[in-house]
Amino acid sequence: MKLLAGIGKRFAGRPDAELVAEIDQLKAEQRAFHREHNGRIKDDAHARIECLAAQARGRVDAWIAAHAGVLATLKLEGPGVSLLELANLKAATDPELLEKLHAAIDGAPAGTFSAVTRADFDRKLAELDAGIRRTFRSSPLP
Repeated sequence: MKLLAGIGKRFAGRPDAELVAEIDQLKAEQRAFHREHNGRIKDDAHARIECLAAQARGRVDAWIAAHAGVLATLKLEGPGVSLLELANLKAATDPELLEKLHAAIDGAPAGTFSAVTRADFDRKLAELDAGIRRTFRSSPLP
């Protein structure tokens, strides 16, 4: 009996409709925040440049390893082993190019990127999610 009384106190208080409305409002706020900022975070753009450069470096190494035995038949372009294919990959790893790409991100016109950092974005979504869970836990069981 004591256990049932404790459960009753935990779920007593706020009407179901109020709890549902609060959860719906928090979910709507979460969706709106996500739509507004996701894909527009400057930190993510910088990280993407570094990720692409790392992938290109890996592909350069893999290309050289895969084509070592046929480098005698190397062509500038076209079918087979193409030097332009390797040059394109290598260009994507050039520090000067990467620096210019990062500078372009940093110098983008106002409004291009969100003012929210990745850490702030993740923190806000976690806060909204915690609010939804907290409200849901305070609702009566179905």
